Amino acid sequence: MFDRISGSASLWSHGDKSRSQPVLDVTVVELEPPEEAQRRESLINMLAGLRPLTTSDHERTQDHLRRHREAGGKVARAVGATLSFEAEVRREADALVDLLVRKNEAYGDSALRPVRIFSRASVLDGLAIRIDDKLSRIARGHAAGEDVEEDLLGYLLLRRVAKARERRTEAS
Repeated sequence: MFDRISGSASLWSHGDKSRSQPVLDVTVVELEPPEEAQRRESLINMLAGLRPLTTSDHERTQDHLRRHREAGGKVARAVGATLSFEAEVRREADALVDLLVRKNEAYGDSALRPVRIFSRASVLDGLAIRIDDKLSRIARGHAAGEDVEEDLLGYLLLRRVAKARERRTEAS
């Protein structure tokens, strides 16, 4: 016996439904027999893992679907399994925050509290110099094995933090 079900499911970040959009929306058009629930759940869990599917994930999934069809099984079709805009932006922003925290741990708070051995530039001027350097590398196509765009975004975010610190200092 096959169950035919149409409907939608949404995955919310940490169970938080107060956000305006879910992290993952999946519309299921048709489900295979109930005894295949574990395989179906593993595919949904892979999608809900909020990571890009790798080639091996794709190959395993295709192999599973081929064997299931050969055994006479009906295959679930997921339509529109996508990350929401908010989830995509948060994923990128979180990765940038993680990078800045790792670099801050490795180098100390050198971007926002420089030791000023050679340069007497203000924090904002120092960040502007670093931003100019990254823009120059992008313009000339000289990345030297680094993710210049990610570094640029990091420096721009640090500049905003530095400006906020200055505003708080001036207000006190």
